[in-house]
Amino acid sequence: MQSATCPFVASLGAKPARLSGRAPLLDALGDALGALHRSEAARPLAWLGRVGAGRTALLHEAARRASAQGWAAAVITVEHDSPIEHELARGVAAALVHYGRRHTDEPKLVELLGVARAYAAAHGLELPIDAPMPEISWPGSRRSDTGALLERIADGLRTIGSGCFLAIDDLDRAPLDARLDVVGAVTQLAAAGRSVLVAVTGLPGTVPDALADRHEVAALSPPEVLDALAWPAAEHGVEVRHDTVAAIGRRTGGHPYFVQAFARAAWLEAETKALTPELVASVALRVERELRASFFAPVLDGLSPTELRFVRAVADGKEHEAFPAIARRLGDAVRFDPATSRLAPILAGLVERGVLYTDDADRLRFALPYFERYVHTTD
Repeated sequence: MQSATCPFVASLGAKPARLSGRAPLLDALGDALGALHRSEAARPLAWLGRVGAGRTALLHEAARRASAQGWAAAVITVEHDSPIEHELARGVAAALVHYGRRHTDEPKLVELLGVARAYAAAHGLELPIDAPMPEISWPGSRRSDTGALLERIADGLRTIGSGCFLAIDDLDRAPLDARLDVVGAVTQLAAAGRSVLVAVTGLPGTVPDALADRHEVAALSPPEVLDALAWPAAEHGVEVRHDTVAAIGRRTGGHPYFVQAFARAAWLEAETKALTPELVASVALRVERELRASFFAPVLDGLSPTELRFVRAVADGKEHEAFPAIARRLGDAVRFDPATSRLAPILAGLVERGVLYTDDADRLRFALPYFERYVHTTD
C-alpha cells in the first residue's frame, strides 16, 4: 500500500492518528482545569515516561483541550542550552498571542504581553513583541520571579474569564534546581486556586511527588494497541486482525513508538487490504535495523569508551540494579558510594544527557526502552 495513505507515524514527537491509552491522563487535566476555573486548589501535572512513549503528542493534545476550554495555552520545549526563564517567557507570550487571535478586541492582553516582555528582559531576553513594557521590580530569585510572573498573568487573565496553561515538554533537560523552582512556583499558585496550570513531561524522577500529580506515560496494553491500530486503518478500509495486533505487541512490548514503526512497515509491505502476522514477521528484521540506525545509534555513537563500558554493565544487570551493584562489578575500590565513587562523574554525565535515569527503587534505567538489546552491538 502507498505511504501517502499510511496513518501510522514513526517519528519522535509526531502525533499518532489515534492517541490511545491516555484518557486517564487527559481526564486529570480536565479535573485540574475545572477546579481552577472555580478558584479551587489544583496541582501541576507530571506525565513521565521513557523516550518514544508519546509524551509530546500528549502535551499537544492537552494544550489543544485547554485552548478549547478558553484558556491561553502554549507548548514549551526545554533545551539544554537555553535558560528555562527564556522558555517560560516565550511560552507565556505565545499563549497570550494565540489567545489574542480569538479575542482581538481584548486590551488586557497587551498589558499582559508587556509583563512577559519585562520578565524576559529581567532575565536577558528580548521578546519581539509590540507591547509597552512596565517597570516591575522582580524579587530576584528564579522561583520568586516565576511566581510573580505567573501570578500577574493568571490574575489578569481571570479578569477576562480565562487562565494560563503551559505544557512544558522535556523538563528533565533542565537542571534539577530549575525544575523545582518552576514547578514549585506553579504548585503554590495552583494550590491557592490561581488560574495557572502546567503539565510537564520528562523521564521518571523529573519532579517529586510533593510538587506535582505524577502519572506514568506507560506502554500500551493489548486492547490499547488494538485501538491505536485498528481504528486508523479502518478509516482507509484496511483490516488489522487481532492476531496481527498480538504479533506487534509481542515484538514491541506495547511501546508506542515501536508499535507505530511496525504498523507502518507492515502497511507499506502489504499488497492487500489487510495487515497480517506474516507481514509483521516479514518486516521485523528491517524494522529492527531501522530502529537501530534512527532510534538507538544517535545515543550509542555519542558514548565514550568509558561510558559505553558503564552502560554495558547496566545492560548486563537487565536494569534491575542500583549504582552500588554496577560499581561493584566494574571494580570500583571506593565502597560504591555515589558521592565518592570514581564512577560517579560518569553516571552524572549520562543522567544529565538523558541516557540513564534512576527509578523510584534507585535502579539505573535506560531512557530508551530496550536499549540493552543494542548496547553490545557497538564496539
